[in-house]
Amino acid sequence: MHQHRIFWIAILLTLCAATAASPALAQNIGFLHKGPIAYLDEVDKQILREVLNAVLDDGQDGETVEWSNPDTGHTGSIEVLDTHEDYGTTCRTIRTRMQAGGRDGGGAYRLCRADDDTWRFAPKRRKKAS
Repeated sequence: MHQHRIFWIAILLTLCAATAASPALAQNIGFLHKGPIAYLDEVDKQILREVLNAVLDDGQDGETVEWSNPDTGHTGSIEVLDTHEDYGTTCRTIRTRMQAGGRDGGGAYRLCRADDDTWRFAPKRRKKAS
């Protein structure tokens, strides 16, 4: 179940990157068929889930973990930009890149660990009280 949630986080990361690249894409669901996520097979998705899970749980700030599937040629990376405490829990900012089906996508995202031990998208970092 935990890996299933991680996979959907990965999909959301890719989708958010696609919509950030072009606001017009957010208006048209057809872009989903043209982004790199549309070209991933089940093995690609499993590799991505495992890497994302490992990076969120154990990655060090500044570390970049790459993934690839030699059978499809699809590749990507996840970099830990920073780790910090916010909302009473651990939060991480990561940068993703993915290449699949001749498409390239990515972006930077902030996730915080929820009470159920899953990672969730988080709002902008809160400013510390003076």
